[in-house]
Amino acid sequence: MDSRPLNVDAHWYELPLKLIFNRRPQLSDAARFIILHRLGGLYVDVDTIYLRDMQPFFKHEFAYHWSILDAFNTAVLRLFPQSNVSSIIIDRARRTRSAWTFLPSSLHTYSLPTDFHRFPCAFFDPVWLTVDGGDPETNKQWKLSEGLFEGFKDSFIQRSKISHQGLTAFDGAFTFHWHSSSSGVMYEPGSYVDQWKQFFDTQVYDQSHKTLVSI
Repeated sequence: MDSRPLNVDAHWYELPLKLIFNRRPQLSDAARFIILHRLGGLYVDVDTIYLRDMQPFFKHEFAYHWSILDAFNTAVLRLFPQSNVSSIIIDRARRTRSAWTFLPSSLHTYSLPTDFHRFPCAFFDPVWLTVDGGDPETNKQWKLSEGLFEGFKDSFIQRSKISHQGLTAFDGAFTFHWHSSSSGVMYEPGSYVDQWKQFFDTQVYDQSHKTLVSI
């Protein structure tokens, strides 16, 4: 396969866009690759919060490990402009005309460049392995509820063994992806996200406001 950067503008009409537009998840999967191919940068799902500066990763192209599966997850995705990675994936979509080409769990089946890294799940999605049963020892310590979304709620919007550890609970993580588990649900006082809100209000917003007032 020719892995030279693809001129996407010359192939728009060949992409399976009609199949994608009415399917929001597939549209999101495709858009992140197409936009990053044109502009480069870092894509992060909206249901993700930053815990640390991401600059150490900027010199790499990467996604992260899909929990216990041998697959990529692109909730956090870094690509360079005109990337060989996105060129291969977009060209595949053009040739197969399949709406599923951009699906994150399919990427590991493609012949992608070896410098497209699959970083550990714990860097960006620190609860997923535990929720999926890939880390039973940690699950025993955290006492998460059974079920995917219940487990994420425990760790994010409810008082739990995790929230008792304070903001240092995920010391090795750079982001926290909560998989939309908090939709329509209020967070409890003292929960992990409530502690971050308190930190933002007192350490970030208040300090910024004082600085602006003094100028």
